[in-house]
Amino acid sequence: MEILYLLLALVWSILCLILFFKVWGMTNDVRDIRDHLLHSQVLEQNIASPEPQDFSELTPGTKVIHKDLNKVLIIDSLNNNGKAALCKDENGKIVATYHLNNLKKL
Repeated sequence: MEILYLLLALVWSILCLILFFKVWGMTNDVRDIRDHLLHSQVLEQNIASPEPQDFSELTPGTKVIHKDLNKVLIIDSLNNNGKAALCKDENGKIVATYHLNNLKKL
């Protein structure tokens, strides 16, 4: 009977460890989702800026810097009638969509 309890305790311990590392991994996913949502809110606030500008030099593949975040990004594609850009970091990971008023060509 003691062997049965020992086996159950061992299985329980292993399952608890697996659960611990799964929850730990999910915190990174939640952080990515939070950052994406925060960047989306910043984009919504900045889309309303009325100043007309010429963004013809900002094309896909152009390296830009985000004015507020001081972050180097690469434009992946343009959307919202050419007023916003889907950007990725230098490692090729999609970061977020930013209004072109917040981007400055390097």
